[in-house]
Amino acid sequence: MPIYKLFIEIVGDLPLSEINDDVALTYVETLKKLPANMNKIPAYRGKTIELVGAMMLEQNDEWSLQRRYMQLEGLLSLSDNQSARLSAVIN
Repeated sequence: MPIYKLFIEIVGDLPLSEINDDVALTYVETLKKLPANMNKIPAYRGKTIELVGAMMLEQNDEWSLQRRYMQLEGLLSLSDNQSARLSAVIN
């Protein structure tokens, strides 16, 4: 995607007189959150910035949940004492 189209998608079609430091900062911060070569990744190709952001959040949530459950299983296996196992999971 050409840079000017990406700029318009992120900040909107603003007249040049309205583009200021805040608009530029919004653009740069949004770019930092997007995956590099976004249009070369098949899952993101042709998607809007909002949709790519939502997809990335969903992937991050899934990763966090998987990571959390792996940690809970690890805590359960640390103790042979049933009450210690339960308190480790509850706390």
